[in-house]
Amino acid sequence: MTAYLSHANLSQVNLIETDLEGANLQEANLQQAFYSTTTIFPMGFDATQTGAYLISPGVSLQNANLAGMNLNTLNLSGIDLKEANLAGADLHQVNLSGANLQAADLCRVNLSNANLTGADLQRANLSAANLSSANLSGANLQQAKLSAVNLCYTNLNGATLSEADLRGAKLERTNLEKANLKDAKLDGVMLNKANLNGAIMPDGTTQE
Repeated sequence: MTAYLSHANLSQVNLIETDLEGANLQEANLQQAFYSTTTIFPMGFDATQTGAYLISPGVSLQNANLAGMNLNTLNLSGIDLKEANLAGADLHQVNLSGANLQAADLCRVNLSNANLTGADLQRANLSAANLSSANLSGANLQQAKLSAVNLCYTNLNGATLSEADLRGAKLERTNLEKANLKDAKLDGVMLNKANLNGAIMPDGTTQE
């Protein structure tokens, strides 16, 4: 069956695992739509020329605009999202281990239960984001903006948080064992029952 989608507006549409093999996509608008290697396009159709984004482990999406998109539970390990706009996106349970998120806009993003082990989040904006129960062990959050972020029950074992702005953050029961918090801003931070064993505190001292 042929689907007539010529001139259709498919911008920002989730096309992951979609079968469009028989579709007529002539002059369709696929700007910022996202697809995966499981998406089937018509023979000869080149999605890379339409402004759509291939969402897959290890791809480069530097400066991409993914604001407000629903990408939850996807495997995005090793992806390059440097300086990308993900503000307000739903990334619940997403796998971003080893991802490059330097200077990315992640304000108000939902990263609860996400895997961010070893991710590079230097200078990223995570203001008011939800990172509850996420795994950020070994992640680099140097100079990151983390004001009013929810880090309750989050694993930040061995993470780098030097010079990060954590003012007003929620860190109840957070695992900060051996984390580097040197010169971090912790005004108004809630650290109830947080694990700070071996952590380097803002003043440079190591917590016993």
